[in-house]
Amino acid sequence: SAYRILDAFNMIAYLFAIILLPLFARMLKLKESIIPIVKTSFSFLFVFTVFVAIVSLAFAKEIISSLYDYYTNESIQVFGILMFCLIPVALTYIFGTLLTANGNLYKLNIIAFSGMCVNVVLNLILIPTYQAVGAASVSLLTQVFTAFIQTLLAIRLFKIKIKTNEIFIHLLFAVLTLGIIFLSKYYIANWFVAIIISGMASLGVAFVLKIMKPMVLFELFFASKK
Repeated sequence: SAYRILDAFNMIAYLFAIILLPLFARMLKLKESIIPIVKTSFSFLFVFTVFVAIVSLAFAKEIISSLYDYYTNESIQVFGILMFCLIPVALTYIFGTLLTANGNLYKLNIIAFSGMCVNVVLNLILIPTYQAVGAASVSLLTQVFTAFIQTLLAIRLFKIKIKTNEIFIHLLFAVLTLGIIFLSKYYIANWFVAIIISGMASLGVAFVLKIMKPMVLFELFFASKK
């Protein structure tokens, strides 16, 4: 039940990969700088996935109970953990797509095989004790592992410089979003309304911090049409 919801939101992030692959391939062929596109894509997906992940954690019971007639407390725990996979998956859709466009398939296969090994080993350790919750935790750890390696590889290959203030702003957004969502849950009785209001507030924070730049997103979309 948790994976169904994860897959649904995953499709939204996947749309970026569809746009980015031909765009990266063209830019690399023309030897254009891909760094602005990478940073813009990351910022948009970061805002989206962080918000969805925290909402899923805060309102796990409400979401699961509204979608399924029969559920257990374990389902709620699994859902809250599993939805955080969206964040590393989004990184994979950006940096993995960039590495694919650059022809680094051998290195990507090594990363994927390493991730599979990590997944199998951790499942053998955690599932006997923690069962479904253990499996969900392993999924998250595996996604974080593979996304982290792909990101480091892309940063090294393309010499992407990340400024300290960029890291700080994104972390600040995550902390503020966390506070907004849990305050909304505490003070607003209707959970669906709380999600809507916290979403608008979170989006406002993204605009204030200049993480979200709509015109840049439009430029990204139209650039993919060329």
